[in-house]
Amino acid sequence: MQNQEKIEKYGTLAIHIELIKNFYVIVFDMDDTLLKDDKKISDYTLKILSDLKNIGHKIVINTARSKFYNQEYFDLIKPSFAILNGGSLIIDENENIIYENKLKVNVQNLVNDLLKYTKRFSFQT
Repeated sequence: MQNQEKIEKYGTLAIHIELIKNFYVIVFDMDDTLLKDDKKISDYTLKILSDLKNIGHKIVINTARSKFYNQEYFDLIKPSFAILNGGSLIIDENENIIYENKLKVNVQNLVNDLLKYTKRFSFQT
């Protein structure tokens, strides 16, 4: 069956799934990838992610942000894993910590002291 016939019979979703059916783990960034300009995830994207999970793929979110700032998206996507805080924290779908590399307290204190001089940045622990 040609792609055009598949699109007519099953819709474009069938083509997307066929193109990636050999993958097992699919990693997504949040900003400008899953999130639109209005910081929402489209219904179409949520459908694709759901379909991918239903056929056995693992969905992984990779973001520099903390889980706190992404909770609403995690509740929608329900990823198998999340790589957070620029890679310093990895959790599974049950929020069990797989990997964690926190800054030492003296480094956190130093960064906090430096950030007192600017309002442009925030520090998440």
